[in-house]
Amino acid sequence: MKSLRAALLCAASTLCAWNASAQSVDLNIQEYLKIHYSDLGLSQNEMDNWKEEADIPHRFNGTPTIYLQQVINGLEVLNGTAVVVLGPDDEVLHFGRGLINSEELVTDHLAKGANHLEAINALARYLSIEESVGIIIEENSDFIEMDKGTLASQNIRVSKAYWATEDHLELVWNVELSPKNGNDSRVAAIDAETGLLLNIGNKVVHCSFDANPYHAHSDCPTIQKHLNYSYAQGSSAQGSTNSTASGPQYHVFPSPIESPKHG
Repeated sequence: MKSLRAALLCAASTLCAWNASAQSVDLNIQEYLKIHYSDLGLSQNEMDNWKEEADIPHRFNGTPTIYLQQVINGLEVLNGTAVVVLGPDDEVLHFGRGLINSEELVTDHLAKGANHLEAINALARYLSIEESVGIIIEENSDFIEMDKGTLASQNIRVSKAYWATEDHLELVWNVELSPKNGNDSRVAAIDAETGLLLNIGNKVVHCSFDANPYHAHSDCPTIQKHLNYSYAQGSSAQGSTNSTASGPQYHVFPSPIESPKHG
């Protein structure tokens, strides 16, 4: 009984510490925006129009990296995001320029002309898929979840959102669909008035090591060599370069790779 009580007290104190840390982060971000909103190209309205999307340790040194999602009128601005890097005391070290200045845009308040089914069908047409979606499984103020039917490998989620163009905040359907005939997880912004596709992305990152000419690794040209790459061998193979400039002489070595099996 004592050990259970101690475990519960420990869990409670850990939760309190986590909540206190999260509040500290939010306050620091808020304070940073109050001071620097103009430098970031934002209006005062944007100081409160965001939420934390994710809190991920930096992959190199554990530095916390916060991903912010812009929210206007209760709806996410799909292309309004920012990366915030924090210091050891939760102070803001870097604030990325990704939030939208909504004061410069005309916010679209038109009634929806395309419903959620038309939005799903628009994405299916774009992907050249001729299948059918199932029935509504869940519907609330945040999203609509549809049965995957014969169209997808998992249930399809649709939610209302904004997409910022050069001069408008367009009302859109945010469609999340994983086609049944592949390994992709598509996310698309469909104009809620016209049913036209405004943007499409893929949550799945494909890396074709040898076939993709735009994703080459100069340290080694093939996947086998890449996986077995030795920094010591690489340094020896590539050699060092002696500076020919007058004054002090320097040896220039290739930068070490992230890890022996990075990719």
